[in-house]
Amino acid sequence: MIVLLFNCGCSKKIEVKEYGDSKKVILKGKIVTKEFYGPPNYGENPDTDVIESFYFLILDKPILIETNSTINSISEIQMVLFTEYQKTISKQAEYIVKGTLFLGHTGHHHSEVLITVNELREEGMLW
Repeated sequence: MIVLLFNCGCSKKIEVKEYGDSKKVILKGKIVTKEFYGPPNYGENPDTDVIESFYFLILDKPILIETNSTINSISEIQMVLFTEYQKTISKQAEYIVKGTLFLGHTGHHHSEVLITVNELREEGMLW
């Protein structure tokens, strides 16, 4: 379970929401790609390991995530998205992303929290 804490912009009020498999969030930021070593040894043998590229959302404002009773400030989130979205990404644009948060749990996950993207659009464009 992930508890998402975020500042709503009102003095010091913090809203708390629980996110599981079906709760969606809307986040805003720029999208970048990052490369990491992949199989077979995930960086232990750089000469033979595959280099994999992943998309990350660099948030305009960090969010606070509580996991296992620890609160962490998150400013970037790895994105899990369909190829149709990947073809439309412009590195210069700001994006609004709707999706479901989940905790990283494999060697392919390179941030503490990831988002499965359900909808993606440039800021200022209609859904």
